Parts: sequence; C-alpha cells; structure tokens
Amino acid sequence: MRTMIRRRVIAPVLAFGLTGLVTAQTPPHGYIEGQNLLIETRFSEGREDRHPALVADLIRWQPDVIMAVGTAAALAAKAATSTIPIVMVGVYDPEKFGLIVGLRNPGGNITGVTNQLEDLWSKQYQLLRNFVPGLSRLAVLWNPDNPGSALSWEDAQRRWAPTFGLELVSVPIRSAADLAPAFATIAEQRVGALEIHVALLQFRAAILEFAAAHRLPAIAAHRAFVESGALLSFAPSFTDMFRRSAAFVDKVLKGAKPADLPIEQPTKFELVINLRVARSVGLTITPELLVQADEVIE
Repeated sequence: MRTMIRRRVIAPVLAFGLTGLVTAQTPPHGYIEGQNLLIETRFSEGREDRHPALVADLIRWQPDVIMAVGTAAALAAKAATSTIPIVMVGVYDPEKFGLIVGLRNPGGNITGVTNQLEDLWSKQYQLLRNFVPGLSRLAVLWNPDNPGSALSWEDAQRRWAPTFGLELVSVPIRSAADLAPAFATIAEQRVGALEIHVALLQFRAAILEFAAAHRLPAIAAHRAFVESGALLSFAPSFTDMFRRSAAFVDKVLKGAKPADLPIEQPTKFELVINLRVARSVGLTITPELLVQADEVIE
C-alpha cells in the first residue's frame, strides 16, 4: 500500500461525476479514499457562473489534479491555472474552445475525454425522423450560458436541421424562472417534438412533466432523460467516459504530463428507448427500430 497520501480535487458539474469516478478508481487503480487518496468536490448545481469561484476554491487546496466535468468547468479550470493538471470529461469540441492544441497532442495542462456530441446530430435527427413520422418543427431546449450547449445549438441550426428538413424553434432556459416562459413558447409554436440539451439535466423532471401533459416526444443525449420520461436518447455512455477518465487521473498521479496524453473520444454509444412513453404519445415503434436499441424501458 502506498504511504504517501495524494490529494486530488474533482470539480464535477453533475452529481454523477463523483460516483462514477470513485467506482472506477476502487480498486482497479489501487486508490482508497482517506488512505492514499483525498477528494474534494464542488458542484455548480447547473449555474454556469459559479464555476470560476468553485475552481478558485479548489485550487487553494493545492491539488495534484483537477477533474472538470463539462465544457464550462473545463474552461474555468483552464482560466484559473496553467500548471495544475486538468482531466476534462464530456467536453464539447475542446479544440474549438481553445482548451487543447489538438487531439493527438493536447499541449498545455489539459487532457481527458470528449463527448463527441458534435458528431451525433446526424444520428439523433435521423432517429427522430424515423420515430416521429412527419416531424417538421422541433423545439430545442438549450442553455445559452453553457458554452457546450450554445455551440450545439449553433451547429444544429446551421448544419443538421437543414439536412433533415427540420425547422428548429429556440427555447433558451438559463434557470428555473425560464421554465414557464419556455413552456408557453413551445405551446404557441405547435412543435412536434422536443430536443433537450444535457445542460438542462437538473430541470428534466419539470420539462418531461410538461412534455407528457402535451403528448410531446422528447429526445436527449443522456439516458437519465429517458428514465425520467423522454422518448429516447442516443449518446456516448457517460459511465464509460468516467471510467476512462479515471485512467487519465491515475496516469497523471503517477507522473504523466497531460500534454503527452492524447485526448480520447467515446467508443461506446447507447440508444435507449422508453416504450411506455412511445405508447403514451401515440407512436408505434417498429421491430426494426426496437432491435437497434441497447436498452428498452417498458
């Protein structure tokens, strides 16, 4: 057993970050919290403006490595330190945001795992057209304060919506105060389905309750939405991303430099379908579509 206690600080955006990492680290990489590993966590609770203060607080602990979950957390960490190693998880297009120089040679003090969502719009929209025949107007619920969500909205509007003949209706949500106006916009625009960005995970219960009441099928890039009442999700496995990020943390703690660790992209993707929701909104899911699913929720 190692005698030196190493301090590692994690700055997750979402609550599952800590659970996923600790599960992955114990025992495969030999760490036992409180014996050879110390963990400090900070949560933004969905408020993107809190990240700089949270990261500054973490840095005062003089950590060996910071884990930043999501684009906003990674940007805040990069702005705060150029010396402490940073392992990012689930970041949208890190090159475009200037977090790294390139995937093969990240440069600087950041490495980790991207979410590769920029390459999934084609598949998601194709799924929507297959599952919701005749769909033409899609409400996109996104968070303008979240860098990844904002870039996703731009890419979808510019590239993928025209490709699939979809008219996108912008429904920005920054806080709980925006939910009622958002729901009013959706009702007025007479959309055929909802697309919910991961940045709105903390509001999923209210959003999906509204969707159920108005019999609107919803798609998202996280299985938690489907478990809460969305029709389907197609996304990288977040559990797998956290497991792989644990290997990055382990390498850094053993002396590897982030600049020498190539960025990894997701290799495991999941299609999850909620059959109960499909029935409730009047959709018939064919056997050909069901067989594509990694999991079907009855």
